[in-house]
Amino acid sequence: MTVSVSKDLENIKQSLVYFLRHEQYTKGGETKTLKEFFQGLVVEHAFPDNLENLTLPFIGIEFNTEPSVSYPTFGYKLNEYSFSIYGFCGGHDSVGLNRLQRDQLMNDIKRLLEEKEYLPYYEFPDFSSSSEDLEVTDVNARTIEPTSPVQAERWRFVIDLTLKKFRN
Repeated sequence: MTVSVSKDLENIKQSLVYFLRHEQYTKGGETKTLKEFFQGLVVEHAFPDNLENLTLPFIGIEFNTEPSVSYPTFGYKLNEYSFSIYGFCGGHDSVGLNRLQRDQLMNDIKRLLEEKEYLPYYEFPDFSSSSEDLEVTDVNARTIEPTSPVQAERWRFVIDLTLKKFRN
């Protein structure tokens, strides 16, 4: 069971990263990915190690807790995985532009997750096909107050979400 959950967890985390890097959406009449709308955006599978040398904007994904397991119907297991997407923005000369970038990136990611409802579940590192889906629930976004003078700390946000996967 531990090997299966660990493999599932890595596949789910990498599927979320893949989705955030490649999913297209329309804004202002243009259809692009997050990385195309936000030039220089870095999307990684972990919280950054060093905020002082961080390339902005940056998104890091953190797994929060051990998956919870329930048996909702017909003997299938439902695994729920809790994630947080941390966003770091800044680098502009004005407070207004930094705030705008943070708010737009946070809102675009939240909208992508809420509108999609299901993400493809990929086998990492292949990403070539998906036979299952992950249900997206409990999407909540908020800004984070700065705790130091480091640029990356000034314009942060977090989006919490749950991904659900049915298993036999």
